[in-house]
Amino acid sequence: MAAMGGRDKRSPMRWAAVLATPVLAGLIVLPLRGQAQDATTAGGSALRFTVGTELRVDDNLGLDVDSAGTSTIWDTDLGFGYSIETALSKLTFSGSGVIRQADLPGDASDNGFQDPRLAFGYDRAGATSRFSVDASWRQTDLRYLDPLADPIVIEDEATGEQGLRQITGTRERLTFGTQIEFGVGTPMGMTLGASRRETSYQDTNRTSYYDNHTDAAFARLRMDLTPVTSATVDAQASRYEAENLSRTVRDSTALSFGLGTALDKATTLSGRIGYRMIDSTRTLDGERETTTTDGVTLGAGVRRELRAGSVGADYSRSVATSGTRDTLRFDRQFELYNGRFGISLGTTKGENGDPGLVANVDWTHELKRGAIDLALDRSSRTDDNNQDVLVTQGSLNWRHDLNEANSVSLGASLASIQRDDNSGDGRDITRASLRMAWNREIVRDVDMSLGYVHRFLDDSDASDTADSNSVYLSLGKTFDLRP
Repeated sequence: MAAMGGRDKRSPMRWAAVLATPVLAGLIVLPLRGQAQDATTAGGSALRFTVGTELRVDDNLGLDVDSAGTSTIWDTDLGFGYSIETALSKLTFSGSGVIRQADLPGDASDNGFQDPRLAFGYDRAGATSRFSVDASWRQTDLRYLDPLADPIVIEDEATGEQGLRQITGTRERLTFGTQIEFGVGTPMGMTLGASRRETSYQDTNRTSYYDNHTDAAFARLRMDLTPVTSATVDAQASRYEAENLSRTVRDSTALSFGLGTALDKATTLSGRIGYRMIDSTRTLDGERETTTTDGVTLGAGVRRELRAGSVGADYSRSVATSGTRDTLRFDRQFELYNGRFGISLGTTKGENGDPGLVANVDWTHELKRGAIDLALDRSSRTDDNNQDVLVTQGSLNWRHDLNEANSVSLGASLASIQRDDNSGDGRDITRASLRMAWNREIVRDVDMSLGYVHRFLDDSDASDTADSNSVYLSLGKTFDLRP
């Protein structure tokens, strides 16, 4: 592919047409198919308002090695949600924001309306078709965002930035997705979909955060060859553009063929083979250069349902800008009387790296007076700089109900990112938090929580570890109305 001399000016219009096609098809086709039923179906709507307030005092809000001082933050959260549902369709719309008053170290203050967010969703089902569209917008002040509660900050897949450190500035994120499916319940069907994800930053103190967006579209054709065997053909295309120093543009196309069958009532077998090509264009030394990465993608899996759970194994080969990656996993799922337990273990290896362990644990247990849950995930990938990135995330939560109105809870969260550049100079960063709280339902739908949070950060690029302590008092109320 020839090197690009700059941005494709036709790209926005081209992708706008791609994104609009499934929406228009869904709005035209599905109402016609469901019109007769919709006229005789009684619908229902619901309106919800939420209001909450929290007063928090933190002795190291930025989680710096040397604390700048104590911060006092008073947040008032306001939110609303509206939904209307019939037997054939459902529409939802919601919005929220925070009125914030903050006294920060150095006689600084931060007051006003912050963190606005909006979300919209629509689903509709016809006799043999389904349609959905969803969109969301959110603006976030990163100074107050907990990275452990934000997957984008932990590891941005688009930019590869590891962000467990607190940063300042504002992030704005817009997402859109739509999908339409034909032939539901018939021997042959087709699914079309498109999406857009856009992220922008303002006034950040890290140059590695930059504006970027990704447009994607896919199509799937399904054919039932026998009552227990089906075949699928998938086509995907995406474009990623970043406003970084190298003005990265990444075009990806993929085509694959899959086959799935049931060997018996309890055992299923699946396989997939495909091809993916990625063209990456960047500015290097003032010149636009394009590199192409391509290869065969593979997938195979087997699963058997047991009396109380299931067992399975799967293998996959993926293609990224850094080359191929092979992953093999084995998993076991247990359905228990008072909860569930699932575990997955495997190994993964990039084209130029060493094998690494991947794992996933998910456990929930209902106690006589409370509950406990554990989640753990370890994954590996290779970034654009050919560094192996190991990401470990985990959480443990316990709740004990003292009586119908009071409970106590403990929680712990952990995220760790390890980078290995095969020279021993990789960066490791670990962040953890410990929470304890007393919760009380004052009256119906009015909840109070008094708690303590300890946070910890260990960054190999920093001179020392950092920690913070905070206490908070919160009140919340929910209003449900049915017009």
